[in-house]
Amino acid sequence: MVATGISVGRLGKRGFPTTKRPKVQKTKKTSKHRVVKDIVEEAIGIAPYEARLIDLIEMSEKRALRFAKKRLGSLTRAKKKLRAVEDLKRRIKRRQQDRLNEQQKLQGATTTTQK
Repeated sequence: MVATGISVGRLGKRGFPTTKRPKVQKTKKTSKHRVVKDIVEEAIGIAPYEARLIDLIEMSEKRALRFAKKRLGSLTRAKKKLRAVEDLKRRIKRRQQDRLNEQQKLQGATTTTQK
Protein backbone atom coordinates (compact mmCIF):
# COMPACT_ATOMS: atom_id res chain seq x y z
CA MET A 1 0.00 0.00 0.00
CA VAL A 2 1.15 3.47 -0.81
CA ALA A 3 0.45 6.39 1.51
CA THR A 4 -1.60 9.10 -0.15
CA GLY A 5 -3.10 12.42 0.82
CA ILE A 6 -2.09 14.23 3.97
CA SER A 7 0.16 11.46 5.37
CA VAL A 8 2.57 11.46 2.41
CA GLY A 9 6.22 12.30 2.97
CA ARG A 10 9.08 11.77 5.37
CA LEU A 11 8.30 10.97 8.97
CA GLY A 12 9.10 14.37 10.47
CA LYS A 13 7.27 16.32 7.76
CA ARG A 14 3.95 14.44 7.62
CA GLY A 15 0.64 16.19 7.92
CA PHE A 16 -0.67 19.54 6.80
CA PRO A 17 2.17 22.01 6.17
CA THR A 18 2.06 24.79 8.74
CA THR A 19 4.40 27.59 9.76
CA LYS A 20 5.52 27.48 13.36
CA ARG A 21 4.71 30.51 15.46
CA PRO A 22 7.35 31.88 17.82
CA LYS A 23 7.02 30.67 21.41
CA VAL A 24 6.36 33.22 24.12
CA GLN A 25 8.76 32.75 27.02
CA LYS A 26 7.59 33.08 30.60
CA THR A 27 8.79 36.20 32.36
CA LYS A 28 11.14 35.77 35.29
CA LYS A 29 9.88 36.47 38.79
CA THR A 30 11.87 39.38 40.14
CA SER A 31 11.97 41.05 43.52
CA LYS A 32 10.27 44.09 41.98
CA HIS A 33 7.31 41.92 40.92
CA ARG A 34 7.11 40.49 44.45
CA VAL A 35 7.03 43.98 45.99
CA VAL A 36 4.31 45.13 43.58
CA LYS A 37 2.27 42.00 44.31
CA ASP A 38 2.58 42.58 48.08
CA ILE A 39 1.51 46.22 47.77
CA VAL A 40 -1.51 45.31 45.65
CA GLU A 41 -2.45 42.56 48.11
CA GLU A 42 -2.26 45.00 51.04
CA ALA A 43 -4.18 47.76 49.26
CA ILE A 44 -6.96 45.67 47.73
CA GLY A 45 -7.13 42.71 50.08
CA ILE A 46 -8.37 39.31 49.00
CA ALA A 47 -11.16 38.16 46.73
CA PRO A 48 -14.39 36.90 48.33
CA TYR A 49 -13.72 33.34 47.18
CA GLU A 50 -10.26 33.46 48.77
CA ALA A 51 -11.84 34.53 52.08
CA ARG A 52 -14.21 31.57 51.78
CA LEU A 53 -11.21 29.33 51.07
CA ILE A 54 -9.60 30.45 54.33
CA ASP A 55 -12.77 29.48 56.22
CA LEU A 56 -12.97 26.13 54.41
CA ILE A 57 -9.32 25.32 55.15
CA GLU A 58 -10.08 25.61 58.88
CA MET A 59 -12.98 23.14 58.48
CA SER A 60 -11.63 20.67 55.93
CA GLU A 61 -8.74 20.88 53.50
CA LYS A 62 -10.41 18.42 51.12
CA ARG A 63 -13.55 20.55 50.88
CA ALA A 64 -11.42 23.66 50.36
CA LEU A 65 -9.57 21.94 47.53
CA ARG A 66 -12.84 20.90 45.89
CA PHE A 67 -14.17 24.47 46.17
CA ALA A 68 -10.98 25.91 44.68
CA LYS A 69 -11.04 23.36 41.85
CA LYS A 70 -14.60 24.30 40.98
CA ARG A 71 -13.75 28.02 40.96
CA LEU A 72 -10.41 27.82 39.16
CA GLY A 73 -11.10 25.00 36.71
CA SER A 74 -8.25 22.57 37.34
CA LEU A 75 -6.77 20.63 40.23
CA THR A 76 -3.26 21.98 39.63
CA ARG A 77 -4.45 25.59 39.84
CA ALA A 78 -6.53 24.74 42.90
CA LYS A 79 -3.55 23.22 44.73
CA LYS A 80 -1.39 26.22 43.86
CA LYS A 81 -4.07 28.66 45.08
CA LEU A 82 -4.57 26.65 48.28
CA ARG A 83 -0.84 26.89 49.04
CA ALA A 84 -0.92 30.63 48.29
CA VAL A 85 -3.94 31.21 50.55
CA GLU A 86 -2.37 29.21 53.39
CA ASP A 87 0.80 31.28 53.02
CA LEU A 88 -1.28 34.48 53.01
CA LYS A 89 -3.09 33.32 56.16
CA ARG A 90 0.27 32.71 57.86
CA ARG A 91 1.55 36.15 56.85
CA ILE A 92 -1.61 37.87 58.11
CA LYS A 93 -1.34 36.03 61.43
CA ARG A 94 2.35 36.97 61.76
CA ARG A 95 1.55 40.62 60.93
CA GLN A 96 -1.17 40.72 63.59
CA GLN A 97 1.19 39.18 66.15
CA ASP A 98 3.87 41.76 65.32
CA ARG A 99 1.39 44.61 65.74
CA LEU A 100 0.25 43.19 69.07
CA ASN A 101 3.85 42.94 70.27
CA GLU A 102 4.52 46.55 69.21
CA GLN A 103 1.44 47.76 71.09
CA GLN A 104 2.52 45.89 74.22
CA LYS A 105 6.01 47.42 73.98
CA LEU A 106 4.53 50.89 73.57
CA GLN A 107 2.21 50.39 76.54
CA GLY A 108 5.11 49.12 78.63
CA ALA A 109 7.22 52.13 77.64
CA THR A 110 4.45 54.63 78.49
CA THR A 111 3.79 53.09 81.92
CA THR A 112 7.48 53.24 82.85
CA THR A 113 7.74 56.90 81.81
CA GLN A 114 4.62 57.86 83.79
CA LYS A 115 5.96 56.42 87.09
